[in-house]
Amino acid sequence: MNALVLLAMLSPMGPVLQNQDLLTMEIAKENENKNGNAYQDSLYDFTSFDECAEEFGHADQWVCEDELLELGGYDGRNSKKVVKIRRMWLREKTYNLVFNFSRIISGHQPLIQGLRLNRAAWKHSKWMAEQNRGINHRDFYDRSERYNFDAENVAGDYSSIFGALFGWINSKGHRKNMYAYSHLFHGTGFAKRVEIYYVKNKKGRWVRDGKKKTKFYTQVFR
Repeated sequence: MNALVLLAMLSPMGPVLQNQDLLTMEIAKENENKNGNAYQDSLYDFTSFDECAEEFGHADQWVCEDELLELGGYDGRNSKKVVKIRRMWLREKTYNLVFNFSRIISGHQPLIQGLRLNRAAWKHSKWMAEQNRGINHRDFYDRSERYNFDAENVAGDYSSIFGALFGWINSKGHRKNMYAYSHLFHGTGFAKRVEIYYVKNKKGRWVRDGKKKTKFYTQVFR
């Protein structure tokens, strides 16, 4: 583990990390109660969705928001935001290889991927990307019961999987989840939220005015 920790110390640390296990699920439930309605907002405005689908031809993936944005007057009439959530399949596969290699060189057996665990991790990353209010462990107790896992790491704002990996390694709680001898299975799900901003030019046509990407990482263990 010494070489692994040294490598992690040389890597850039990201600003946002959280880990979760069943020992702290009561705290998660308490936070859930405090923020229980956090996701009941107007993220999906179906009038805007239809408009966006007609404009861009991506009815199955794209979402528009008409609400006033805090980005210099985007008001949904002369300006608008388009949001797309993507799964980072290739990065998940790369992460799994690097993660299991890190377990091997630190004296642990590689973990086996579980399809249900992958689904659990992806659904949570996707949900965090959709709500776009930072990372959290909302509904951890219910999700862990439904998908049969007992620990979870989440991270955000890392530009690459290596930032998330080494960020977790550098955190005692996350590292404990990753290298627990009792764990035999794991699942990963990484989501990328892409926000594209459009404004109308003098001819009344929509032109791109900017783009923002945010990534969300979830790994669960059993």
